[in-house]
Amino acid sequence: MCLSMETIKDIVFSLAAIATAGAAIWGINTWRRKIVGEKEFDSRVKILRSIQEVRKQIKVCRSPFFTSEELQYKDILEVVEEWGKKEKQAAAHFKRLERLRVKAIDLESAEMELKAILGQREFEEVSQLRQKVFDLIVETQLHYDLGRDDPAWKKNYETVFWQGSKDAFDAEIEGIIKKIFEEFKYTR
Repeated sequence: MCLSMETIKDIVFSLAAIATAGAAIWGINTWRRKIVGEKEFDSRVKILRSIQEVRKQIKVCRSPFFTSEELQYKDILEVVEEWGKKEKQAAAHFKRLERLRVKAIDLESAEMELKAILGQREFEEVSQLRQKVFDLIVETQLHYDLGRDDPAWKKNYETVFWQGSKDAFDAEIEGIIKKIFEEFKYTR
């Protein structure tokens, strides 16, 4: 059976079209994987940076020392006047907590972005860190409501203020962050 030149030409053109379509599909899939990989990498970096910011703000919030600048903010003085007997320190502390709250919201946004890329998988350690931030905020607010005679005051004080090298709250935070860094480090 002899094929005419016209038939051979049609077969070659058909095979070329099929090969071109296959190459285009392969190229688009490769391009899509590259973009998703870049987005995943960027999201991992964003979440790790957010965690570093949260860690930094937790340390600032738990510092027992307040600068004179922190105690002289105009808006703090207005709050103190409004509260009457509340101290400047409490107002300055709440100002610190507000910065921590903002960083925790940034962390949540970064987590949601990563979930959108990787699927709705839960990141348990990130949730634990956010819970610790919430605990710190609640304990700080409670700290200014409790009297030193209250039995809960000592435990509360140990959460609100840094206790040095044997600080249990700090050790918990650092343990959670270490797990997060292990989970989110980028490996190919």
